[in-house]
Amino acid sequence: MPAAPPKKRDKKVEESNPETQNGAILDFETSLGELEKIVKEFESEKISLQEGLEKFERGVHLYKQCKSALSEAEKKVKILTDSLKEEDYTSPDQHEQE
Repeated sequence: MPAAPPKKRDKKVEESNPETQNGAILDFETSLGELEKIVKEFESEKISLQEGLEKFERGVHLYKQCKSALSEAEKKVKILTDSLKEEDYTSPDQHEQE
């Protein structure tokens, strides 16, 4: 049975998805920087309705990427601070045994 031909990727969708740009997940700083650039473009340039919609869509994807990254960082901080609290509740004798 011959292999199915590879699926064609929708370049426009791929470019607007922050998780697939260049096949790598964009980090928080990159996403935030691009989002800030889009906001500045909206504030300073006259753009067409179509271009504005495309930029807005990209901005929404970047916002979600940033929000997700911040949420993950928040979870890690909570785990770390909770582990510190657990250490604070142990007696000094328990620390010496370790």
